[in-house]
Amino acid sequence: IVLFALSVLHYFVSPAFLISDYLLLLVPFFMLTSLLTRRINEKKARKDARKSLKLYFISSSLRLFFYLMILIAYGLLNREDAPAFFLTFLLFYLIFTATEVSIVVKEASK
Repeated sequence: IVLFALSVLHYFVSPAFLISDYLLLLVPFFMLTSLLTRRINEKKARKDARKSLKLYFISSSLRLFFYLMILIAYGLLNREDAPAFFLTFLLFYLIFTATEVSIVVKEASK
């Protein structure tokens, strides 16, 4: 919610060359992909707890590959908006990854 609010503020305050056409769709996109991956990992971890860390790394790698494919496709299809989209995408990726890693570390230390 905070990240979405900051995105809306950025949308109205920042210069046009820093605002991607899909800025406001990126927060729900990252939220959904994170929740979906987390849900799948939790289901698999219940079956075999020893494989949960391995599964986390595999799912993170696949998600990163999926994100790279999106960036490549977007860059090829929307060259004018690509720099702003790439910067926003990278920022959201770093925020969501840092948040997810901190949650996984907290859960693992329990």
